[in-house]
Amino acid sequence: FEALSSAYEVDLLIVAEFVPPGYFEDLYGAKNFRQEDYAPAGMRGFWRYLRPLNRNIVDRVSAAIATREQIYKANEVNGRDYAKYDVVVARYLKTAARAGAIDAGVPLLIDIDDRDDFVIKKRLEESGLNPAMKMLLTRQHQQVAKLFPKYIQSADHLWFVTAGDYDDLRHPSVSVLPNIPFVPNSLEALPAAAKSNKTLLFVGAAEHRPNSRGIVQFIQRSWPLVLVAVPN
Repeated sequence: FEALSSAYEVDLLIVAEFVPPGYFEDLYGAKNFRQEDYAPAGMRGFWRYLRPLNRNIVDRVSAAIATREQIYKANEVNGRDYAKYDVVVARYLKTAARAGAIDAGVPLLIDIDDRDDFVIKKRLEESGLNPAMKMLLTRQHQQVAKLFPKYIQSADHLWFVTAGDYDDLRHPSVSVLPNIPFVPNSLEALPAAAKSNKTLLFVGAAEHRPNSRGIVQFIQRSWPLVLVAVPN
């Protein structure tokens, strides 16, 4: 947002799942700001009658059972007019789909980050998944794997975090933007770490489930290899 607004006039659209009005008010200090409430699956169909009993459980169960077509369905909102914009930039494919930006007739750039189907595939590789969850995730992965190639064809440009993320996709305009940029030639400019330093630091939001799962996987899979290489 800061990069775009440094050269252009930028409107900000937040598509959020049932958050209090004004929760994102003045985010980034955008001149023109709009928030669209996207009703979670638990507020649709017969689920809405069960939701008062336990909102969190109903929302999670309904979202897991719903088809990915329903989860990615465009939010039906009156008054949204993309035709007046020169370009639309979206973070995440699901956000672009829910915002109705897919096939809106305006140049669309999407920051894919981690591929939607790859994220589900990673979860399927986790140990200790119960059979019911494994069955649900397998179903979700099959559905997203079909949706993903279809949706991205509407984007004029895509960013991925690794080159391997788009090896099996056909798209004319793709860039790689690593989560952690690393340029080997810049090593000389880095300060030398103290040889006695044996502290590892994780920087990230622990309440974000992929982060907490990543820490667990690092300790279980990678840390033993570190100890073999550096026993002390």
